[in-house]
This record gives sequence, structure tokens and C-alpha cells, in this order.
Amino acid sequence: MMQFFGTDHLKTGMKRRGVRGSAAMFVSRGLIFLLELAGTVVLARLLDPRDFGLVAMVTLVVNFAILFRDLGLSEATVWAEKTSQELVSNLFWITVAVGMALCLLLGALAPVIARFYGEPRLVAITLCLLPSLFFSSLMMQHRALLRRQMRFGRLAAVNTVAAAAALAVAVVCAAGGLGAWSLVVRQVAASVFLAAGMWVLCPWRPGPPRRGAGLRKAVSFGGNLSATRFLQYLLRNADNLLIGRYVGSAGLGFYTKAYSLLLLPSRQINNPLSTVVVPILSRLQNEGERFRVYYRKALGLTATVTVPLSVFAGVAAYDIIRVVLGQKWDPAARVFLLLAPAAICSSFNVATGWVYFALGRMHLQLRIKAVTATLTLVAMGIGVRWGVEGMAIAVSAASVVFLGPQLAYCYRGTFVSLRDFREGVGLPLLSSFGAGALVLLTAHAARITNPGAANLCWKAAVFFLLYMLPFVATRPGRRTAAMVADVVNELRRSSKNTGRAGPKNRPEDTFPEVEPPC
Repeated sequence: MMQFFGTDHLKTGMKRRGVRGSAAMFVSRGLIFLLELAGTVVLARLLDPRDFGLVAMVTLVVNFAILFRDLGLSEATVWAEKTSQELVSNLFWITVAVGMALCLLLGALAPVIARFYGEPRLVAITLCLLPSLFFSSLMMQHRALLRRQMRFGRLAAVNTVAAAAALAVAVVCAAGGLGAWSLVVRQVAASVFLAAGMWVLCPWRPGPPRRGAGLRKAVSFGGNLSATRFLQYLLRNADNLLIGRYVGSAGLGFYTKAYSLLLLPSRQINNPLSTVVVPILSRLQNEGERFRVYYRKALGLTATVTVPLSVFAGVAAYDIIRVVLGQKWDPAARVFLLLAPAAICSSFNVATGWVYFALGRMHLQLRIKAVTATLTLVAMGIGVRWGVEGMAIAVSAASVVFLGPQLAYCYRGTFVSLRDFREGVGLPLLSSFGAGALVLLTAHAARITNPGAANLCWKAAVFFLLYMLPFVATRPGRRTAAMVADVVNELRRSSKNTGRAGPKNRPEDTFPEVEPPC
């Protein structure tokens, strides 16, 4: 069992492991993104918007329970300096007990949920979604052990196969006329496939629970992490709750589908990138200048990719909705457009998350999250009075207004400043907005108004051509392009060295792999 707990063998070639692991996660994220996109296209045509809204009402509550399914104990397994069979077994049984307790609690609350939304059908939907919560609790420690050993290839394979299999089951059910139940089956199937894959690829098996074994420290760590996740979840899902309560399932279906589609690209990029960036920043936490330089480059890299995607989504909102979702989803296009500023700001979440985590300032992140969450909830409560579009305006306005204060608060007393942020994201922002404005002016001058695939293609071609011009014609742009090329070359070199003995580790190679709760 020692191969699951010891980490001394990972200290050789740590940087190479991190790059190769990140490459695997990027590939997995890309495949899952394509699956999500394909699933959205197919299911949007087989199902009614009200079906998505009904499941979204219950998913909101189930996902809230998932937030506490392991009380952060899987993260404790990953980050513990030393662990043991006894400790991980104890954490496993606690996680399973918590999962079962949450299932019982949500089962008892099913009638309350249905009464809150005024939808009697939600009782059965809630009860049928509960197995997904239980099966996910069975695999948390197995996934944590794979992460601890940096087996990212296995994690990527399990995630991709589970997503593909669950989508296939959902499409078959939707084609068979099951309606909203096909979405329920998809969530349950995904949790079953994930749990089975984790148990197969991680042959560790839990022993009987025992007292002690360093449990107190692990529970304390998990509790602090859970508190931060709670505020983040509340902030991300309060809009869905209010729309479902005061607007209805159809409006919620338009809103959730537009927002999830809008945020999908940045989520696929920022999460795997953080896997590499945060460990390196953690190693540089006592080297101010190197920390600042690396942070600015990493921020510029993520902004170069995510910002243009978010801006283009706003520019081509009506075309994207018509092509991806179909004509019956046209009301979601305006919501899609109004949420674009929030999507742009969300691509900068890593800017603060990296600093808080790498410098050990999580208590400050919790403090600012409490303030911004409260003020954003007030804005949402006001915006929902004007329906789905009012909510979209409120969310975007709050995101834009709070971005500056959050950055200033995060950077205070650290190695980085607002100037570093501006230098990291300035060119991608200016280039994206410039390209977007020119595309809109061209469409207006040519009087092109009918949304569709043809319009989407020419807008994409013109937008990204204009966006790339500053990266060729200006010195800062060429530096950014060279940085992206270096990353690609490093990934290619690491793929060629797969299976070979890595080079002797240098001091900068010996850092742990971490994921910040951004």
C-alpha cells in the first residue's frame, strides 16, 4: 500500500511530470468540451427548454449537497505531507457516511423543494438524482490518491470516458421520448461510470475505521476549504435559484443554457492551467521578482486565450445560439449577450485565486468573498424583478464593478500590483474589443442581420484575424506569441520523452501539484 501514500519518488523530474500531466488534462478538457458542445447541440433539439429548467431546479440543490459530500477531506489526502492506510481509510468512511446522510436529508426535503418551485414533478426527479451523490462519495479518496501520485493520465482517461458514456446514454433516452428524465439519467450514469473507473484504476481498498491516525488535522483543513467553497457556490448559483422561483422553468432553461455555454471555453482552459501555474508560484513565494514575472506571464497566457473567446461570444451571440441550440432557443441569445461582460470578468478569477493560494492568504480570500457575495446577492434580488434579462444585467454589472476592488485587495501587501495585471491582460483586452467593434461595424454597414452558420463563420474569421494582428505587429504582442510557442514546444518535448527517464531534477522542479479553489 505504500505506493499510494509515499511521494519521495515524485521529487525527480517534478516539472516534467507537471507539464505532461497538464498536457493530459488539457487534452481531456478539450475532448470533454467537444462532448459537451455536441451534447448541447443534440439534446437541445431533442428536448424542450422546460426540461432543462426542471432538472436545473433540482441540480442546484444536489450540487449544493455535493459541495459538502466529503467536507474537503479528499483535498486533505492530496496535500498532507504524510498519510497512511489508516488515515485514508478513516477519511473514506467519513466521506461515505456524509454522502449517505446527505442522500437521506435531500430525500426528506424533496417535497419541500417541489413546493418551493411549485412543481410537483420535482419530488420524483430529486429522489432519482440522489444515487449520483452517493456514488460520487465512493470515489473521492480514490481520485485523491491518483492526484497525490500525479497519475493525471488515468484521471484524464476516466473523466473523458465517463462523460462520453453518460452522454450516449442521455441521447438514447432523449431520442426515446423520456424528456427531462434523460438529463437525470445522464447525471446518475456519469457518477456511476466515474466511481467504477476510479476503483479500477486505483486498486487501493479501504480498511476498517480506526481512532486517531491524524484525523483532527485533516478535518480542520477540510473545514476551512469547505467554508470557502460554500461562498463560491452560493455566488454562482443564487441567480438560478431566484430565476427558478420568480420567473419559472422556461426562463431558467434559457438562462442556464446561455450562461453555461458562455463560460464553457474559459473553464476548460483555466482549470488545467492552474494545475501548473500555482505549484510554480508556490515555489517562488519567497522570491518576489521571479514570482511577479512568472505571474504576469501566466496571466497573459490565460488572457490571450480566454478573453477573445468571451468577447467574440458577445459579438456573435445570436449566431452562436441559432447554430448551437437551434431556432427555438432564440430568446436565450439576448441573455447570452448580456452575460458576456460577466464571462470576461470570470476569466480573471484565476488572477486572484493564484495569489491567494500560492501565498497562503486563503483567510483573506474568504473575507473578500463574503463581502462581494453579499453585495452581488443584493444586485441579483433587484435584477430578478425584470426577469431573466434583468438578472443577466445585474450579474454582469456586479462582476465588472467588483473586479477592480477585488484585485486591489488581493494584491495589497504582495509582490504583484495592478500594473502587473494591466501589463498581463492589457493587449488581449484591447485587441479583443477592437476586433469585436470592427466586426460589428462591418455587419452593420453590410446590413447583415439574419443569424446563422454563414454569419458565424465570417464573423469568426474576421474577428480572430483582426485579433491576431497586434500580436504580429507590436513588440508586446510578439513577446506573448513567443511565450505561447515556448509552452507548446515544452509540451511537445515532454510527449517525445514519454517513457524515458527524466533528467535529474533542478531546484525549480521540486514543487507539489496543487489546484486552487478559484
